[in-house]
Amino acid sequence: ALALVSFRWSSSDSTVATVAAKVPSAGATVSAVSLGVTSLVATAGGVSSEPLPITVAEPEEPSGA
Repeated sequence: ALALVSFRWSSSDSTVATVAAKVPSAGATVSAVSLGVTSLVATAGGVSSEPLPITVAEPEEPSGA
C-alpha cells in the first residue's frame, strides 16, 4: 500500500500571496493579496523544495481595447 504524503506549503511573504494545500492531493491554491514578489516552498517528510519565485503584478490591458 502507498502511504499518503502530506505537503506543507508556505509563502515567504503572505502580504503578497498566500498558499493553501488542496487536500488530499499534493497541489495547492495560491491567492494574490497585493503587488510584490514572494517565494513558495513545499515541504514533506522534512524535505523542502527549492523556493519558487512568484510575482504579483498589475493585470495587462487587453490589446485593442
